[in-house]
Amino acid sequence: MRRAAKYTLATAGGLVVIVSALYVLAVGIAFRAHYDEDRIVLGGKNVEYAINDYVEKHGSPPVKLDDLIPVFMASMPSFPQVSNVHYRVAADGHGWTLDIDRPRGDSLLTYRRTNTGLSPEDTKRWVHTENGCYVLKLR
Repeated sequence: MRRAAKYTLATAGGLVVIVSALYVLAVGIAFRAHYDEDRIVLGGKNVEYAINDYVEKHGSPPVKLDDLIPVFMASMPSFPQVSNVHYRVAADGHGWTLDIDRPRGDSLLTYRRTNTGLSPEDTKRWVHTENGCYVLKLR
């Protein structure tokens, strides 16, 4: 085999190895990002279930999330890469909202669970809904 052909084949083989490694790395990063989002969405769903159980027993939502422990939840779920968790009860004493803020790239996303729906302002920030969780962009 000619010398130039050997180098061409060696270069092509090296490129195949590099491209394959980059592909595996990219897929791993994508799976990790999806896994982290799933933990936030499903962890929030568990908190929502606990709040609903609390409402069923007491007639109104808890004043703070710590009121759910240990009767309605053993502990709060841990959320990966979360900057803030906000919980508030509406002035009417029946509505509640749980916001979990997560940095994502250059932006901040809010994963919202609520029994009151979205306000018109929040509807403008709405990105998508996943498993009953509204995903909103920061203003």
